[in-house]
Amino acid sequence: MKILHTSDWHLGRYLHEHPLLEDQQHILDRLLEYLREEKNDILLISGDIYDRSVPAPGAVKLLSSFLFKARNLAPKMQICIIPGNHDSAARLGFGSELFEAAGIHFRTEPEKVDNPVRVTKGTETVDVYMLPFLYPGTYIILADDDELRLSHEDAVRTAVERIRQKMDTTHINILVAHMFTRGGQTSDSERTFVGTAGFVNPDILGGFDYVALGHLHRPQQIDERIFYSGSLLKYSFSEAGDEKRLLQIEVGGEREIKTRDVILNPLRDMKRLSGTFAELSRNNHELRNTYLEIELTDQQTVINPMAQLRRHYPYILSLRQKLYDNSSTSLRGEITPGGNIEDDFLIFQDFLHESPPSEEKKKLFTKMLQEVRAHETA
Repeated sequence: MKILHTSDWHLGRYLHEHPLLEDQQHILDRLLEYLREEKNDILLISGDIYDRSVPAPGAVKLLSSFLFKARNLAPKMQICIIPGNHDSAARLGFGSELFEAAGIHFRTEPEKVDNPVRVTKGTETVDVYMLPFLYPGTYIILADDDELRLSHEDAVRTAVERIRQKMDTTHINILVAHMFTRGGQTSDSERTFVGTAGFVNPDILGGFDYVALGHLHRPQQIDERIFYSGSLLKYSFSEAGDEKRLLQIEVGGEREIKTRDVILNPLRDMKRLSGTFAELSRNNHELRNTYLEIELTDQQTVINPMAQLRRHYPYILSLRQKLYDNSSTSLRGEITPGGNIEDDFLIFQDFLHESPPSEEKKKLFTKMLQEVRAHETA
């Protein structure tokens, strides 16, 4: 049996105020092409379908179109979807009973975690248990006749215990969940929790043949059977060096699970560049269709560099100027309170530009200083 694992689509997301719906449309079209070529029995989407709990109309339309096309090209493929911490479970679960009849399974209610989607093909049966993102206090248990509100990790533990009580160990058992496991590698684009409050010990997730996780945007393997597929696209420049992927899973005899990476080409890549304005002003046609974060290393301030560099790189989204590094540069003189302001100016200029100011700049500073002093004594 063949299963495809993906997560963290974040439909409707913006990157530095730039809308990404076009990029998301492109990558979902590539996903549909892959599903057409590589017939899968199950598609797992491990949360954060939307970027906001109240998604924009364009994002809703994009998901609706994808599901319609996926159902037409693979009518027997079961699609399993859970909400992540960015999603509204109630909104995502609207009409879930109708979708269920079409083989599209939105599981948004924590009370139903022990009710699997069961898929049988030949002699193989796979049970897919779907665990939506759980907020602290999702489950309330009784202890000594008092209500005990559980932490996030305790909520996950309680849900998994419920599943194990009904799990059929003669089947292949898969868990789909959205959480931050201890030891996972983060990026700048996840919504993080305060301190370690949202961490889950991966040992809690033992006993499943495969755990398909969402939330962390870098694709990674936590242990032998626990995987993050990572986000569908790069959603921060901290991910510029990552390669986004899907995980193709094959279930064989004797509970054997094989995985391999599936790379889809995005509409635009993402890179970080560093250099002087002159260096970056040379035409580089390979980067014209790339999202860029640029750091200028000029010692002199460049006026309006974004507008000038966009002639060569239309998709610059972030630019900063690094005029000097005060961790490695020190003043060649000493500025002291009550000292001579003209001398302080010369020392500071030397610090900024590693050379004394020109005669013209010194004369201009002296003239401005005289005007200020004249105003103060008037």
